[in-house]
Amino acid sequence: MTTVFCTKGKLPVFYEIKKDGFSACLTTLVCLDHIDQAEKDRAETLGLTLLSFTEVMEAGESTDVDPFEKATLETIDRMIYTSGTTGDNKGVLIKQKNYLYNWNNPKGGYPFPVTTISYLNSAHTMDFGLLILALITKGKIGYSTGLHNWFTDCQLLKPNFLPVIPRIAKMIEKRFNEEILSWSEED
Repeated sequence: MTTVFCTKGKLPVFYEIKKDGFSACLTTLVCLDHIDQAEKDRAETLGLTLLSFTEVMEAGESTDVDPFEKATLETIDRMIYTSGTTGDNKGVLIKQKNYLYNWNNPKGGYPFPVTTISYLNSAHTMDFGLLILALITKGKIGYSTGLHNWFTDCQLLKPNFLPVIPRIAKMIEKRFNEEILSWSEED
């Protein structure tokens, strides 16, 4: 991450991170509060550019770039990050065509209508995708009462479409193995 937006009170934290070498890629801080030249000079000594949010907004207003340029199928729609459950965090660029496929082809191989369960926070890209999928297929989406109740929630809702993250896959595998072992103990 090269740019961070923060309040003035958090600037010293990022100065320390930069000074200690924990973020070689950090180059720019955008402060949401008023900053003076002394603060900008302090950031510069650490190799950082410090801008106020007002400066960023003014620069945006004075640019010739059209912020509403017509999107194409190859236009980047969003950048998403994995949580790093199976290793390091990773960023993925999602193009317009990835989302438009679902909007234009709602059946798209999915059970119709989709019944699914949301168990991630609403900011999670997969959870957002499930919500869109349920909407475009006129399906249902249930909200989990927590991972500790995940299996019970699934029994009640009976989802016909249930993508899982690695942590859930491991939980399912553990439960499956426990069930198999219990069968052999009954014999």
